[in-house]
Amino acid sequence: MESNRENIVPFPRRTGMNLETIEEKCLNYLRQAPNPLVPIDTLLEFCRRDPECGKLERQELLDFLRPHELVKVVEGPEEGEEIGQDTFGEAGINMGPRAILNSRVPTKEQMADIIAAQMKNMTEMLVEALALARKAKDEAHIEELEAALRKSEALRQKMNKLL
Repeated sequence: MESNRENIVPFPRRTGMNLETIEEKCLNYLRQAPNPLVPIDTLLEFCRRDPECGKLERQELLDFLRPHELVKVVEGPEEGEEIGQDTFGEAGINMGPRAILNSRVPTKEQMADIIAAQMKNMTEMLVEALALARKAKDEAHIEELEAALRKSEALRQKMNKLL
């Protein structure tokens, strides 16, 4: 069987991108981001602002970052896990792949605090929206928001058990 390796063109040559530019943009963003765990899609949008990286594809960015010595790519939950992507999705949290600098990886305790703060923020927003729906006597939204609050509480309890 003949190999196709010689026909494979690395993405920087194929799209006219410079690896150093992509690396510099990603590392600078990851160093300065308030939340050290940055969604890949957010990082991709940031890179694409530079005309030199405008054609960068999501998979190309992931393929570049996964083996990078300074970056860790954290995959989202997989199917069949106790708390899967669908559970987070129902609670309004996108759990796709994220990137973090190795130097900014939080301890288990810090991670628990981050998750607790995000869950608290989400709950507060849902409670506020529920109050507005009740004030407007919007029964359909009241039911949806009450269901979302129940799901977020169940998720919080599961997360507390895991952490």
